[in-house]
Amino acid sequence: MPATCIHCGRPLTAVDGSELRAVDVRSKGVEARQCERFRRLLIFGTPAAAVIAVGMPLLHLGAVAMAPLWAVLHLLVIRFYLTSGTFQLLPPVRRRFNRWLGRFTLLWIGVPGYAAMATPAAGILAGAATFAVLTALIHHYALWSLHRERAREPLAAWEKALLAVLGVATVAALILVTALAALLGWSLAALLGWLRAGTG
Repeated sequence: MPATCIHCGRPLTAVDGSELRAVDVRSKGVEARQCERFRRLLIFGTPAAAVIAVGMPLLHLGAVAMAPLWAVLHLLVIRFYLTSGTFQLLPPVRRRFNRWLGRFTLLWIGVPGYAAMATPAAGILAGAATFAVLTALIHHYALWSLHRERAREPLAAWEKALLAVLGVATVAALILVTALAALLGWSLAALLGWLRAGTG
């Protein structure tokens, strides 16, 4: 018969007989708190994103330039408010996967979604939907990871493949943007030199 706690009567070993970890004892409470915070974020954050989107078309191109800022702010809210308790229960490797997949998700979905807020009328829906969808994706992935860790299951193959694909795609996109910026700078410099030579 497994040993039990003299105070609460809970078993001191996991189902498979191994020693209990913090995730085995605290995960239910942490999950409940995260679910409650998730509901609050949807209730208050989604309308807030829609309200912000109302004024974004007034900034014209500035609205597009602010998209990375909104994505970073969203990431900070998720990291320090929504998933902070869950991350404390995950081991380092699984925690890193959660963080990087969350960052890549905000980069590839959040930045274009928040940039779309520059569109009059439709931008309101884009801003609200981007906030809700990204928050839901990261919330559910964090809880799924918590369940996997509690069940002592390893990282899934799709997690590793997705992180690798997003990492390679991000590096390739950065190289492309850098090359296009360099080409544009060279073209403008050549055009200005040609105009000066023509007027000289």
